[in-house]
This record gives sequence, structure tokens and C-alpha cells, in this order.
Amino acid sequence: MLFLIIAPIEPLNTFTLNTFYKYDERDSDYPTTSLKYYLRYGVISGMYGQAVESRIFEPKGYDPEYLDKVLADAVEQAQDKYKDTWGDCNVIMVFSESFWDIDQLGEFEFETPTGTELTPNYEKLSKEGHVFKMISPVFGGLSANAEFEVFTGSNLAVYSPGFVPYTQMYDSEDFEGTPNFFDVLGENDYYSKIITAWEDSLFDRTKVYPFFGINDTDFRHELKGVRRLAGRPSDDYLADQIIKFVEGDEWRENENYFVMINTAQLHGSYYEGKYIDKDSEGTVIRDNYTVKVTKTPADYSVYMKGSIRCYAQGLYDADRQLGKLYDYISGLEENTVIIFYGDHLPNLKSITDHDKDGEYERIATLPYFNSGDNILDTYRKYDTECLMVANFDMGEQDVEWLNYELLMAYVMHCMDVKTDEYYDFLYAQRNTFPAANDYVAADTEGNLYSMYELPEDLQKYYNLRKQMNYRYFHDNN
Repeated sequence: MLFLIIAPIEPLNTFTLNTFYKYDERDSDYPTTSLKYYLRYGVISGMYGQAVESRIFEPKGYDPEYLDKVLADAVEQAQDKYKDTWGDCNVIMVFSESFWDIDQLGEFEFETPTGTELTPNYEKLSKEGHVFKMISPVFGGLSANAEFEVFTGSNLAVYSPGFVPYTQMYDSEDFEGTPNFFDVLGENDYYSKIITAWEDSLFDRTKVYPFFGINDTDFRHELKGVRRLAGRPSDDYLADQIIKFVEGDEWRENENYFVMINTAQLHGSYYEGKYIDKDSEGTVIRDNYTVKVTKTPADYSVYMKGSIRCYAQGLYDADRQLGKLYDYISGLEENTVIIFYGDHLPNLKSITDHDKDGEYERIATLPYFNSGDNILDTYRKYDTECLMVANFDMGEQDVEWLNYELLMAYVMHCMDVKTDEYYDFLYAQRNTFPAANDYVAADTEGNLYSMYELPEDLQKYYNLRKQMNYRYFHDNN
């Protein structure tokens, strides 16, 4: 019996899970839930592996009294000229799956219905709004870690590599009341809603979101009249859901709203057949492509060229979504800001309509990611941006770098929102330790460093962040 429980054999594990756990067959399709440990390694081995990865240690030199002083100083520092400059406003956040500027590669050219640029709206609005450089905690997937940083102000670099807070933290009452910006907005009479193209079981979000005090969430199975592209709710459809929410009555008993869409159309896998609808016999019903790839590296296979086209179509549609939302808020009387960002780079590779085992061409083999400078090459795998644009004058942008975990501290500081000392501390971090992940960090001037060889000043700020994170998320004494 012990062998049967330990053995990583899926039928045996399924039986064990059904016997001893509340096990939903729908959950088993996703390796991004806590079940991944049990299905992959066996129940007992999986429990052990999860326990090892989830260990949290008190940082060296942890000093709560010193942190009290740091927080008091941060509250004072936060009383700067940018405080409340945006005034009373609503927030639309677009968590744009895998959105990234592929033009940086310099290897491709495209033709679209509007010209040769894949993201003309993003380029135009970048000149009107604020654009911040960020370093994603992930590459090619694991979007929940980027979301965790935005929601909580915690940077994954302070945890062990491979740590997934959604599946390894938020299963205990110990984390009730830990920081997240939804609680702050709620205290300032904001109604909050998430509209997501993903299932409630993905990354255990059905358990996680209640920790954040979000007023309402529409998961994929709750969406009505869904229009699909590439097998998922389309970006255009989700833009319409934002507009429907804003024009509806759901939030009207509150002063303001925060609404977020979590997109999926641009998610991998990427292959040319993804945007071509076929019937059961393989006959083409509809070709949804509006983008053509006019230049690729000469040695790319037809499959890799198809993957590039698939990704390019998704980028173009995501950009149209941004343009549609900006056109909409431009007609609103209420001050409204759009926060639009990609969660990570795409893991592009050459695959056919059906992913098969074998050797693949990969985007990471291109010269852009192989310059010979190890730090630069690492950074380029995690290089993303955030665009903030509004229907009012947002004023000057005072920093170039603003990582995921600092976004909402910055936004709430500029809004007419009363924050607490934790978010004042994060706001101040934009001037000291603005961007990092497990592997690479950037200072305020854009200089890049390995996380294993930080200069003395950045190491000091990093250690401070670890202590502050431990205080707010794990020191329950």
C-alpha cells in the first residue's frame, strides 16, 4: 500500500486522491495547481517536495524595531509633490498575456491591415502616457507569479526559486490580512472586479482570490456570449466586458471602481493553425488571420514561421484591444486610467498543429538572446513594460523603472487614496531598488547586475526588502 501511494503512476495517484482528497477531475488537467506535486511525484513524495519548496526562513539580521523606523521614514518621504496628483479616478487594468515587443529582435517584418507595425496603439499611447520598464519573475509561463507581485507588493526574488505563492501560501488562515492593494482600495470605497479568461481552478485562484477581498470575479465558465479566437475568449470580447461593467450598475453603490481583465488569447502554444477554424473533417471554415509575416530568418522552418505568425496575430489583436479601451475612456467624464502590461515573454518554438516530442527551434536561440553578455542575455528573457495612460493629464513621469510589485503603490500614491505605511515603503523603493527577479536586477539608472553579485547599496536594499516581506507575510508572532 505504501508503494502504491508513493509511486508516481497517474492512475494510482488518481485513485488515492479520490479516496483521501476533495479531487475535481477538472483540476487534474492543470499542472499549475497544488495537485501537480501529487500527480507528478506521487502523493507522499509530492507532499514532501511541496513542503521543502514552501519553507520560509527568517532573514539574517531581522530587526522589527529597525523596520519600524524605516516605515516611519517612508511615510514622511511619501509626502512628495506627486501625492494625489491624479485625484479621484477609476482604474482599468489589463493583464495582457505574453504581451511583448517582438520588434526588438530585429529579425522579423510584418504586414497588417493598418501598416507594418504590430502595435501601433501601444506606440502612440506610449508617447502620451507613462511607460515603465520591468523585470518579470517568469519566462514563458507561470503568470500567477507576476500577478502575485502586482497584487501584494511582494517580490518573488525574496523566496526560493520555484516558489509559487498561490499554491504554496494561500491555503492557510495565517495569510488572512496579509498585504494586497484590494484591501486598501476597499477601505477607500472602491469596488473591485476581475474578469478572467481562465478557469477558477488555475493556480488555485478560487481559493486565493478570497484572501484579497475582491468584490467579484467572473471566471471563464461564468462568462456569457463568449467570442473566441485561437480557442480562447478573444481580447476584443474582454474589452467589451470592461465596457459593459463600467456602464452597468454593479459598482454604483461605491465611489469608484477597479476592474481588471486577465487575457488568454495570446497564450501559447503558438502554431499557424491556431487562428484557422476547421470542421471535424479538417475543412477550413474560417481563416482569422489579418497579419502576414514578410521577413523571418532564412534558416527558420515553416513551423517556426507559423509560430511567429500566430504570436504576431495575438499581439496585433491585443493592441487593438488597448486602442478600443482608450477610445472608450476618452469619452468618459470620470477620470480613468488604464494600466496595461505583459506578464512575461512568450516561449516561442516551432511546433505543428499538434505538439509532438522532438527537437524544436526556439526564439531563445536568436542572436538577441545570445549576445555573449550573460547578464544582458538573462535580462532580455525577462524584459517587459507597463503602459499607464489616462483620459486626463497624468503629469510628469519621475522614474523609468517600476517593477510589478511597485505598480499599485505608485498608482495609489498618485490617486486620491489613503494608503498605509507598507505601500508608502514600496513607493519609496522606486528610487532605491526598482526592479529585480531571481536572476537579474536593475538600478535606477538602468544598470544591470546579477542577483548573485549585487553592489553593496543594492544588496542593502534587497536585504531590507526581504526583511519587510518577512515581517508582513510570515512573522505571525
